[in-house]
Amino acid sequence: MKSIRFMTCVAASLLFGGAAMAQGFPNKPIRVLIGYAPGGPTDLVTRIVVQDMAARMGQSAVAENRPGASGMIAIDALLASPADGYTIEVLATPTVVASILANKAVDPTASFSYLGFIWDAGIPIQINPEAPYMANVRTLRDLVAAAKANPGKINYSSAGAGSTGHLFGARFAVETGIDWTHVGYKGMGPAGLDMMAGRLQMLVGRVGNDEQLIKDGKLRVLASTGPDRFPAFPDAPSMIEAGFGDLAVTSWAGLIAPVGTPKEAVDRMAAELRTTLQKTDIAAKMAATASPPKIAPVQDFSNRVTRDYRDFARVIKAANIKVE
Repeated sequence: MKSIRFMTCVAASLLFGGAAMAQGFPNKPIRVLIGYAPGGPTDLVTRIVVQDMAARMGQSAVAENRPGASGMIAIDALLASPADGYTIEVLATPTVVASILANKAVDPTASFSYLGFIWDAGIPIQINPEAPYMANVRTLRDLVAAAKANPGKINYSSAGAGSTGHLFGARFAVETGIDWTHVGYKGMGPAGLDMMAGRLQMLVGRVGNDEQLIKDGKLRVLASTGPDRFPAFPDAPSMIEAGFGDLAVTSWAGLIAPVGTPKEAVDRMAAELRTTLQKTDIAAKMAATASPPKIAPVQDFSNRVTRDYRDFARVIKAANIKVE
């Protein structure tokens, strides 16, 4: 009888202890690692999102920038942190690419607990219609035809080596059998200047004042790299509409924690993230800074990261992409 009473007490203790854990998280500030410099789109949007989340949880979110190696320094810090729910990180597309280029083994299934997407959107593909070979290019199929007629003579740029735009251009070339050259810059500003000067024919990304330049006919948007149209350029087709649906690619960011983080903490933060992204004021701030929010099941984010590690590795190998 004593043994039965003892086991009953133990079971009750475990049951109510688990409930207390769920109700008690968080009971101290949450550290948020950001693998990019302060002031950039990823930094600004992450701060907006996690501060809103933390306010509802009754705690503060302490942002800690760990820039360098396209986010890999922050990944190292995350994986060295206790898996207790009090250290999370924003993971973005460039970090996946950087880890592959650096031959640094990161198992997305065995390393991370996933909280959910923050955003996921395509990138506009723009050309200078006055640049060499571009006068008659109005669609992606026109672009392919121009590149095949002038192998090795068309230059394009992006946000930099290993960026989503770079990989899109490399994969597009491999899949369509064209030959063009990626020209890397340290920022979109210098790339935009060379684009307007005609030294670049194409740019995968955005440059300052591009909406006005498009209205003036100095730039032309051919499509969005994603499966949907880019909000700022609603007249430009998606990759699906342009006839290249299999090559659609987007740039994304989301929140992760170390693998082994308690389920109660993961579920709470995932729910708060979803609530934050559904707020109209947050969505407006995000759209003005980087991209509209992506609201989707957490498993979708996990699947996307795992798939991109696999697919980006294939593209990098096929296109022989190196660190520039």
